Amino acid sequence: MVIRNTSIQWEAILLVALCLLVCIVGIRTYLYDWAWSHNTLLTVVEVFLNLFIVIDYTRNIMDAPVKSYFITSIYGCFNFLAGLPVIVVTIVPKQYFLVYFFVVELRTFFFFLFLRNMKLWKEAFMERREREIMITVAELVLFVFSFGCLFTNTERSVVEYTLIDSLYFAFVTVTTVGYGDLSAQTQAGRFATTYYIVSILFWLPSKLTRLFSMPAKPKDHFTQEQLVKRAQAEHVVIIGYFKEFLPLLISELKEGSSDYLQDTVFVLLTQESIDLRELQRMCGRFASHVQIIYGTPISSIS
Repeated sequence: MVIRNTSIQWEAILLVALCLLVCIVGIRTYLYDWAWSHNTLLTVVEVFLNLFIVIDYTRNIMDAPVKSYFITSIYGCFNFLAGLPVIVVTIVPKQYFLVYFFVVELRTFFFFLFLRNMKLWKEAFMERREREIMITVAELVLFVFSFGCLFTNTERSVVEYTLIDSLYFAFVTVTTVGYGDLSAQTQAGRFATTYYIVSILFWLPSKLTRLFSMPAKPKDHFTQEQLVKRAQAEHVVIIGYFKEFLPLLISELKEGSSDYLQDTVFVLLTQESIDLRELQRMCGRFASHVQIIYGTPISSIS
């Protein structure tokens, strides 16, 4: 089975569909609810736009076993199941319609994940871990803000909550330190709260896994200043010309003493160009311990 490479064109179409959906939701929620007039054309447009999201969920589920992203695939499956009622929600009364807004907002998180793989992000000066942290913060802010808006509107008929109250409710809910001072009273609010908590339970482990298991990047410079560091002075291993020996040596040292491996620097001496991605895959999370010297020991210039 071949993993699909999602094209920028498809993501652009999906983004346009999502923006149109959010605009429709905003108009129906805050300006005019044309669902009461049973406008068939607009309902068909919404269903058509939702099909793009459903198709994308299906693609993610089909590719998940091949990509071996276990936690992420469960999260994608959950969002796919949550996206199916979106088509039905577009024609139900207004008090349930805000749930649709929450589901659509949740879908935008996949665009942050896609941005991580775009060429512009690859050429950025920031490291991958820093980009991942920024994306995580942006996702969390969007998550909390969308839920805060939803909580404010669903509970306004019972208690006059402000947006600050709803954001506070969102934070104490995700940190599991709430004591019931703010709680949902309506059926739509309770459904949204349950959906929010369950989504966080799937989203947070996935994000922590990505942050703490971020593949390291091999370095292509090794200077004398690095040799004189006390932590590295007695833990430098010269590999030689054959990069195939490197993962074998790392695996043997890993089995012997993990503490020793943490402050060990591997120097790979080579005359040929090295594919850093292949080397990163071979060395795993210890790739940052690998230094590369291009040259030959019999050359005075090297």
